[in-house]
Amino acid sequence: HGLVSGVYFAVMVVCTVTTTVGMVAPLVSERPAVVPLGLVASVFWVAATAVVSVAFVINSALMRLWVYFDPRCSALYPYDLLSDDVGRAWWCTAVASLEWVLTPGLVEEGAKALVLLHLHTTVTGAARSRWAGRLRKKLWSGLVTPVADNPWAFTVCGVAIGGGFATAENVWFVFLKDPDATVNAVKHGDLGLAMSRLLPLHQLLTGYISAKVAFRLFGPAQARQPEEPLSRVFLRAVVVHGCFDAAVYLASFCEEWDEEHGAPEGYVPRTRILQLLMVVKMAVVAAAVVLFHSAWSDLDDLVPADDLPVQQLPNAIHD
Repeated sequence: HGLVSGVYFAVMVVCTVTTTVGMVAPLVSERPAVVPLGLVASVFWVAATAVVSVAFVINSALMRLWVYFDPRCSALYPYDLLSDDVGRAWWCTAVASLEWVLTPGLVEEGAKALVLLHLHTTVTGAARSRWAGRLRKKLWSGLVTPVADNPWAFTVCGVAIGGGFATAENVWFVFLKDPDATVNAVKHGDLGLAMSRLLPLHQLLTGYISAKVAFRLFGPAQARQPEEPLSRVFLRAVVVHGCFDAAVYLASFCEEWDEEHGAPEGYVPRTRILQLLMVVKMAVVAAAVVLFHSAWSDLDDLVPADDLPVQQLPNAIHD
């Protein structure tokens, strides 16, 4: 069991990193002169360690809270979804989905956004950073002086943050959470879980938020007071993220219940619910792709990379 789980875990991590590199590489190739790879690696690492740890603690606490409020219908234990009563089943689906939006959706997108807040847009701001000031003489400046002084670097960092978070999340979700379930999935050739975890949802959504923020930071003056507030951008990412997690987990919960207790005969409310969840999964992935693509395309309206002055770090920081 340990060997099979270890191999499966390694494959998942490698695939997740590959997915992130597959997204980052084309973006960097469009603006190779203005995207510092050291900075990209730095935010990837921070998201894969500190950020995912914070999100894990908060998520765990909230999940326990939902169970305390309603043991029969919570994000992790939506037993009422299995009910033959139509109203009760649909109500539990709605409640559990909302809890998924408020838990991993809000918490994880918020935790990743904290890394974006740490990115500095000027060398002066980075030099004044208390955190950078303590460590800049001990470590490589590219890792402790987070300067994303152009919109493309800022956005690529957002994608890397999502990739780092997704990679670390798979360590827990696939390997540490339930090794026996992982072994059974491998033995039966069930790759549905793996495929759902390999979708670059974290990368797309954090990249979307970072591109929107970057356009307002580096765009023309009129773009810094947009009609659409950034809170709405963040909320959109939270809802998409939460709906995807809800659709994946609730469908998995129903399927595991049927495997253990036998599939119901005839029509039951969850038959239609499962159909809806399948549609939601496909819709939210498509929405994430469209959101990121549209936000990245908006950056093309800014100053071309060849005309963009790349700021250099002062000697004090290099030293």
